[in-house]
Amino acid sequence: MRRILKVGPGVWVLAALVAACGDEGPTAVGSDLMGPGVRTYEVILEPADYLVADTTFDRLGSMNDALFRMAAHQFEDDLEARTLFSVTRPITVTYSPEEGQTATDTIQALRGGIVTIVLDTIASSPGPVDVEVVQVTEEWYGPSATWDTRIDTTGVSLAWTTPGGSPGAVLGGATWTAGDTLRITLDSAAVAVWDDTLAAAMGGMIRSTTPGSRVFIESLAFAFEAVPATMDTIVPAGSMRTSKIILTPEDLAPGAGMLRVGGLPAWRSLLRFQPMADVRIPCGPGSPAACRLPLDSVTINQAALLLAPLPAGPRRLERPGWVEGRGVLEGPNVPLMRSPLTPPVGPPSDTLTAAQFVDSGADVPAISLSITSYVRFHLDPPAGENPPSWLAITAIGERSGFGYAAFGGLASPRPPRLRLVVSVTDAGLVR
Repeated sequence: MRRILKVGPGVWVLAALVAACGDEGPTAVGSDLMGPGVRTYEVILEPADYLVADTTFDRLGSMNDALFRMAAHQFEDDLEARTLFSVTRPITVTYSPEEGQTATDTIQALRGGIVTIVLDTIASSPGPVDVEVVQVTEEWYGPSATWDTRIDTTGVSLAWTTPGGSPGAVLGGATWTAGDTLRITLDSAAVAVWDDTLAAAMGGMIRSTTPGSRVFIESLAFAFEAVPATMDTIVPAGSMRTSKIILTPEDLAPGAGMLRVGGLPAWRSLLRFQPMADVRIPCGPGSPAACRLPLDSVTINQAALLLAPLPAGPRRLERPGWVEGRGVLEGPNVPLMRSPLTPPVGPPSDTLTAAQFVDSGADVPAISLSITSYVRFHLDPPAGENPPSWLAITAIGERSGFGYAAFGGLASPRPPRLRLVVSVTDAGLVR
């Protein structure tokens, strides 16, 4: 009979055990086995020895949750991304004719405008990158706009005439090489395209024209350069009203044997463990090859998943990050992907970097993720508690970054392995 996990005190025991996992000695943690007659050794288990299944799913959140903006062109030969924005066309302008004074006047003329882009230089491709401001020629609705669709609300679904925002005239451009701020100046003819309210609501787009580039934008601002009716001085007026990322391809299905973690919309990967008390491990150095010990007969000093990074293509993570393990609290009538998770079962993984997920033609060293408390909980659960059989691998700061990490799954040539450091007494080796 399948056991249903009850959420009870044992969940908090699992969380509390994390505190014991920060600085683990090979024989000191959770064990009284010290001195002569104790063997401590390392075991690497293949997936068939401890796993039953794996799965990965996405669609947690959406690009509307993004706190950044982006422009990309043929990044990894595939990714295109643009940032749409609308503007507020001012009718009056407020300025200071003299120090300590404020005046509001009608606008005599719009002489131009300035788009100010603050870049995330760590996450962006190296410069130089050519960036343009381009007119958008059709109406769009921010919450539902995508690369192919400009409006998608109840009863109304409209596609762009030209996918990617129906671009019109190029209004201005600049080349980013270094530094975190890029300013693109627009002349009076360029800003004239936003002379009426409808055109201002259509606004423009930020796009890259440098092949292979991907730039992340921390903030985006716009102001007209206006001349008040009563004086011949240029002052800023108006603002950027809203902005939205659109990109293609939006949804890349994972390849066979790939686990994904992080990104936006966020991915999670789950591993289903065998009952750990049924797992048997080698008896250690100097023992006969056929000698095997039940895992619940040894002291678990350390346990860590070894996750092999795989190339992630254009959606690879853009800045250093970490993943963590969390137990999945299954319950009746709750889909697996919506099941609640326990607190982290251990400290964060080794640091992940973008370079680990590039197709370099060579195997990248595995990432270590500590799950010591999870394995111990499996082997010695509190009375009446059933350990969570699924372990979720989630990103720290989930839904805060664009790109995801990719790891080998069960069907991969580089599947997840389990590294154990165990201790056993010589007497315990008699099996």
